[in-house]
Amino acid sequence: MNSRSGHRKKRCSPDRETAKLAAARATCRLSNQPRYGARPITVTPNIQPPERPDHPHDLASGGFLIPREMFRYLIAGSIAFAVDLSLLLIATNLLGLHYLIGNAMGYCLGLAVVYLLNTRWVFSHRAVDNRVSEFAIFALIGLCGIAISEGAMYVLVENGELALPIAKAVATIAVFMCNFVGRKFFLFRRR
Repeated sequence: MNSRSGHRKKRCSPDRETAKLAAARATCRLSNQPRYGARPITVTPNIQPPERPDHPHDLASGGFLIPREMFRYLIAGSIAFAVDLSLLLIATNLLGLHYLIGNAMGYCLGLAVVYLLNTRWVFSHRAVDNRVSEFAIFALIGLCGIAISEGAMYVLVENGELALPIAKAVATIAVFMCNFVGRKFFLFRRR
């Protein structure tokens, strides 16, 4: 019995049956004031994570998600480079082809590999709906890259007298950023 109001308080016992417990809880009132030593009950609203544009790595200029995409592009580019270099070495060492022809063959196969990885894993947005047009633009950017790669390979092998794998690595570094910026701007940006 409560001495102040003369009314008896209902107590909700945890050892009652489930149905009785649910009914008892429904009738019990929670006081706004917590008892001494008890923690107040707080209810937090169900807050959803922000939409993609508020992503912490989202830069204001054009919505470039640089850190994540650059990291993934580096991995995809490394895989494509391994394919490219392998075909270059096979073409020159086993088939006896000129290194510039082997370089072009390797670059084209690497282009196909990096296109698949870019569209499926690296970039989260696509600016072109038509996949044939998208690949055509991708390949056009790749043609600019192959021109840089062929020029760098020629200068490094003929004038710099570097070994093919080293010359290919240097040429790939020169092409990497050019391709990333071109593909990100023309193909894989938000509309």
